[in-house]
Amino acid sequence: MLHAAMDTFTVRVVPRSGRTTVREEADGTLTIRVRAAPVDDAATREAAKALAAHLGLPASAVRLRTGHRSRTKVFDVTR
Repeated sequence: MLHAAMDTFTVRVVPRSGRTTVREEADGTLTIRVRAAPVDDAATREAAKALAAHLGLPASAVRLRTGHRSRTKVFDVTR
C-alpha cells in the first residue's frame, strides 16, 4: 500500500479574534486567528479547519501533532 505524502506545519493560533483568518507572515510562519475561545479544544478544531481550507484540503487531512494546550501548534497534513 502506498502512503500519502505528509507535511508538517507549525502555526501560531490566536483565539477570540473577530474573524477566522490564515496569514502567512514575512518570515514564512503561519498565524491562524480564530473566533473560538480556547475552551474544550474549540480553538484548535477551528484552527485545523482553517488550515485545511487555506491549503484546499478536506478537514480530515489535518491532524494535531503537538501543542494541545499551547498557542503554538504543530499539525500533520496528509495530501
